[in-house]
Amino acid sequence: MNVQILSLVFGVILCGGGWLALWLGTRLIGAVMGLGMGFVFGLAFSIALGLDVGARSLVELGCSVMGALGGVFFIRALNAFILALIGFLFGILLARLAIQLYCAAYGISYQLTPQVALVLVIIGAGTAAGALWLRRGVAILITAFVGTSFLTASLPILYQFLPWSFLAILVGSLVIQNFLSQLFSRRKSVVSQKKVE
Repeated sequence: MNVQILSLVFGVILCGGGWLALWLGTRLIGAVMGLGMGFVFGLAFSIALGLDVGARSLVELGCSVMGALGGVFFIRALNAFILALIGFLFGILLARLAIQLYCAAYGISYQLTPQVALVLVIIGAGTAAGALWLRRGVAILITAFVGTSFLTASLPILYQFLPWSFLAILVGSLVIQNFLSQLFSRRKSVVSQKKVE
């Protein structure tokens, strides 16, 4: 398959529903990994107990299902950790840049003192908390930006009208993905309310 066609396909997927594809993809990866690990554990457990074939199959099936559920929860925790780590590093980077600009504006030499390090860590922790709080928004922004980059790079007609074509596709992608995420959240809350009733 041509690289241009692959870029176009990835761009359309990421711009149209990148957040949903990321959400489903990570859960699917976690479930598959957990399923395999659960099966291996169930097989080893049933062999260690010396179970016959029928009981062994039930143990393997049960461990596989539990492993898949555990994999989904593990991947969610891993996603949260990675997002918080990226937010922390991004916050430190922005804070350091702001402090360096301030020092340059007032003719002060920048030094990493314990007080400056404490400010960097506090701002990084705040940015990490904000990234976790705005998790969906961060994912939508990143997937829309990457998808728009793929689309404008793969279609020569869009590449000719940069930066306006990039900006138009990015805004359109943000609107579409935000609408889909709101629709998904609304449907999820309606289902949970019905379960409570």
